[in-house]
Amino acid sequence: MTLRLILREPLLHFLVLGGLLFGLFGLTRGPENEGAHQIRVSAAQVEQLAAQFSRTWMRPPTEEELAGLIERHIRSEVFYREALAMGLDQDDPYVRNRLGQKLEFLLDDLSADTEPGDATLAQYLRKHAERFRAPARVSFEQVYLNPDRHPRLEDDAANILARLRAGAGSRKSRPTRGSGSATRSPWRPRSRWHGFPPLPGPIRLPTRDDAI
Repeated sequence: MTLRLILREPLLHFLVLGGLLFGLFGLTRGPENEGAHQIRVSAAQVEQLAAQFSRTWMRPPTEEELAGLIERHIRSEVFYREALAMGLDQDDPYVRNRLGQKLEFLLDDLSADTEPGDATLAQYLRKHAERFRAPARVSFEQVYLNPDRHPRLEDDAANILARLRAGAGSRKSRPTRGSGSATRSPWRPRSRWHGFPPLPGPIRLPTRDDAI
């Protein structure tokens, strides 16, 4: 068999082409791709699997049980990588919700370690003052004027109102008759132990006849 016949042999062409492809693949393959098809279980991961088993069953795992835990871990890792390669994590609402929950848990742990200072709290209060503002409270006192005793009812009412406003809470400037709250209950006498002598009975509320 001459050299020309050997060079024309299809098997030789196949071997040469295969060798070139294999060499090209080895040159383009980076160090980061070496472990793409390998699953390595470190000693720390084995200890974590054993600790999870101990917390669940309240005892350390046997050698057979530990081997089964490692095998299930490897199988789970294989399924996870295959699912990523097939794109099963894309546009999946369950995966998106789970990742969002994990991020929320992580942010909660980070925020719990750092307490806000006084300046941060004051700034938050200024921005959300309406959430911490107490509702307004209004109190009033009713004064009844008898029309039969006050021919100039509007003028007398204006005078009494001016006296009440000028008094600013002083009972000396208020009318002594006809004023009182409609919900006030009869006052009963206190005991001698409180420094007041007993009275014969309860004090009644003002009526229409006692009006000013």
